[in-house]
Amino acid sequence: MRSSFDKLDPKKRLREAGYPFNAIGSDLVQLHEKFEIVSGEVRALTEKIESETKSIVKKLDETKTWVAEHVEHLFTKKFMAIVTALVGIISILYAALGFLQGWGLDRPSLAAIALALGVAALTVMVILLRRAK
Repeated sequence: MRSSFDKLDPKKRLREAGYPFNAIGSDLVQLHEKFEIVSGEVRALTEKIESETKSIVKKLDETKTWVAEHVEHLFTKKFMAIVTALVGIISILYAALGFLQGWGLDRPSLAAIALALGVAALTVMVILLRRAK
């Protein structure tokens, strides 16, 4: 008899126990139902937060990849522009040297002209870079 009594549902045992216990039992049952509702809502909210977090992390990874690709492309483009400009400038200076030598200028005169052109180019670069900022 004792073993079958122990196997009974605790809620049922409280209802069958009489006045003070059945009131406490019904309150506990209501409280348990409310706890299950809140627990389910918390679980749903937790799942929603996890899915939103995964979505945000995915978007951040995509943005990071996109920015890295575009910065690399921009860097490559700027680097190629600089290299091309340097090759062009060296070719122009070599041609100018040939023309100046054809006019019969000596080495010190050519060096002075090259120095003046270099200083002028640096001055123009500094002025343009200051305006760009």
